[in-house]
Amino acid sequence: MGVLAVIFLGCAALLSASSSAGSIQKQEEVVDLLENSLRILEGAIDIEQELEQQQDVSEGSRNVMTRQNEYHKNKLTFPLRSPEGRYKFKSREEARRACEKEGAVLATYDNLFAAWQHTELSYCACGWLSDNTIRFPMRTERKGCGPAKVNYCPWLKSEADAWCYGFREAWRADGRCGGDYKAPSGRVARCDPDSEKPCCSKTKFECGSGSHCTCDGCIDYRKLAWRDDTRCGKKYKNKYGEPAGCNPDDLYHMCCADYNGYCGYTGDHCIFGVDYRKVVLGI
Repeated sequence: MGVLAVIFLGCAALLSASSSAGSIQKQEEVVDLLENSLRILEGAIDIEQELEQQQDVSEGSRNVMTRQNEYHKNKLTFPLRSPEGRYKFKSREEARRACEKEGAVLATYDNLFAAWQHTELSYCACGWLSDNTIRFPMRTERKGCGPAKVNYCPWLKSEADAWCYGFREAWRADGRCGGDYKAPSGRVARCDPDSEKPCCSKTKFECGSGSHCTCDGCIDYRKLAWRDDTRCGKKYKNKYGEPAGCNPDDLYHMCCADYNGYCGYTGDHCIFGVDYRKVVLGI
């Protein structure tokens, strides 16, 4: 039995006792005490409910983070563009085949919605989905793109990019890299800069450290790592203390413009700056 319940029962007993004694004054005092106890009880209930709500919110936040971590740990929804350029897949079937070459499948609407909801995917370019629709996700409204939702592309009838769903790993489990060794993403395999073997030997085609990082033609992927804020170049260091590069898999941020220190995709970025598709992927 709770403390407040004991207080309530005690006040009731006192009220009964005072009634039998015939003391009106004592009855009034006990009534006041009972009313105060009830107010305390109501306040305690309100506090308890508020704490339960806070606990529910905290638990909900943890659940959301868990879902996000599980989503990242398994498969990703990612955009894919034809080597011929923007909006060159002329049918859902062409888009499906292109995704399969990347080791993935054509994404469903649910895949795209989950990426938009859980990983804050925002991408102002239209792509095929498995339901034969063409859509793009926006986290915030942007002029020239659309509102903050998973949008249709009604102006495109038969040509678009593709939304793929699958593993997007850039390195191989067997530690091979470069040359003809392909990663699960379908691109030339790299080395994980966060691992103990962050460098690729040009002659051995394997990830390692030591001489793998200093030999002529070898690639130290720590020196090519990019920043989340898309800043790049000598003035902006990545987490390894090296001048930040750009993500070669990001169609809008794959080149570094020297004049402003930002990753982008324009001629100023890719022609007059550094194109990390050529540096990292060799394309």
